[in-house]
Amino acid sequence: MSNQQRIAQVPALTGVRALAAYMVFFHHYPITSVLVGELGFCMLAEGHVGVSIFFVLSGFVIAYNYSDQFSKSYRGYLRFLQNRFARIYPVYLLTTVVALLYLKRYDTDIWFYNLTLLRGFFGKWYFSHIGQAWSLTVEFTFYLLAPFLLRMIGRVPIGIICLGIYAIGAGLTLTPIGSEDFFSPYRMVVINTFFGRCFEFLVGIWLFKHFKGSQGDVPRKPRFISLCTYAGLILTFGCIYVFAECSWLAIYSPTCAPIHHYLFPPIVALFLYGLWKEDSFLSRLLSTRLMQLLGKSSYAFYLIHAAPFQEMFGLDHLPIGWSFLIINLIAIALYSLYERPLHLLLRAKKR
Repeated sequence: MSNQQRIAQVPALTGVRALAAYMVFFHHYPITSVLVGELGFCMLAEGHVGVSIFFVLSGFVIAYNYSDQFSKSYRGYLRFLQNRFARIYPVYLLTTVVALLYLKRYDTDIWFYNLTLLRGFFGKWYFSHIGQAWSLTVEFTFYLLAPFLLRMIGRVPIGIICLGIYAIGAGLTLTPIGSEDFFSPYRMVVINTFFGRCFEFLVGIWLFKHFKGSQGDVPRKPRFISLCTYAGLILTFGCIYVFAECSWLAIYSPTCAPIHHYLFPPIVALFLYGLWKEDSFLSRLLSTRLMQLLGKSSYAFYLIHAAPFQEMFGLDHLPIGWSFLIINLIAIALYSLYERPLHLLLRAKKR
């Protein structure tokens, strides 16, 4: 079964990508409390959890699409890396170069750390220029380790795998490489590197490997009510409500951070399981042509939705609704005219 055939079997997951990107947008630009109320404002401010949804979804999708390829040969792993590079890097390269030129940042260091995606390992650089792009370093770290993690899940308990990854991360914080901000500060390591966020990816991998079934990964479509889909959705909103009541940016809160790191990912997995296995109104909605287009362009949307592009596009003084619409239109154009053609050109040929 080809990767494209597999992806076509769960189109709702493409729609989820759009929802996750929009959560991050409204985290950075929450709607005024006059329109949504104080609680609504606080819940929108916790939209950073969209990144967690991305990470769980990434673990699932990589296992879903590439688990067989990894098991065949080392060349399969190299093709995987080439395909992931072709999918992620061209848009990142374009937006990074445009942002740095617009900001008139010509120093060698910032170009080196950003263009190589090493930015996410250094406290000085991880949040530079396109701040939200720190997550790409996390993603690429996961891609490098994906074959090993796929083999381990099911053979070694997730908790043990996490402890091993945490130990590596802790060791890297003590590594002297001539830069005092390498894997520093500690909070950056926990929140903004794969070595602190690995559980989210592992849950996504576990979801696929545990529930793919005896007949492979073909989704089952039960006729009864979609309990997992809507239970996962309700619990997701429940967690966001708890985060909103707890404090602003719950991921930094000693009380809510454990919930964010260890309870929220399984809840996301429950929601994804429902979209994968159940035939619900929500899965059909997320599978519509519009949501597919928005999901496919959501990566470009994610990269350009915040500074410095808001100012560059002249959107920083517009109402949030107009800004949201215009960025979506630009992202769709960027996906259609640049991202997709380059991805098809650069991806590995199948043999």
